[in-house]
Amino acid sequence: MKKTAFFILAAAAVCVFAFAGCTDDMTIESGTAADGREYGQIYDIDEYDEGSYLVPYEIVTDSTMGKLMIQKYCLASVKIEKTSDGITLTLYSTDTSMMSNGRMVGADGTDIVGASVSEDGYDGFEFDIDREALDGQIDIKFYINMMSRDTQFGIVPDLTQAKLTR
Repeated sequence: MKKTAFFILAAAAVCVFAFAGCTDDMTIESGTAADGREYGQIYDIDEYDEGSYLVPYEIVTDSTMGKLMIQKYCLASVKIEKTSDGITLTLYSTDTSMMSNGRMVGADGTDIVGASVSEDGYDGFEFDIDREALDGQIDIKFYINMMSRDTQFGIVPDLTQAKLTR
């Protein structure tokens, strides 16, 4: 009986730990955009030529510990920005001392180095991306400083929840 209670308590602690790091404290403008859309509302990114959106994503990995670490050290949403120049996806970290050298894995398996960016007190990696790639799994690699090695995981953006930020 004591063992069962311990395991239930341990499982609850893991759940609390996993969700404690999930955050979305990025700034969302207030008011209305020039095209009439309200900031903070959900829009179909394909209906508009331009916009910056926070988009939640699902983490895809075989490692439970890896998933917990990603949830703890990455924001719960990526930023997807559409401009006349194309689309960028930015994955932000809450603690860059833990991870560095962010890369996206291209369709041919090559690493695409992300540009380092800072916004709202978060550091991240920005990648140019094709619209079609947003509909499936996007493979990401980080160098984990504490482990002295690379780790790879997938993210699947939920475009049905894209919130206009500016």
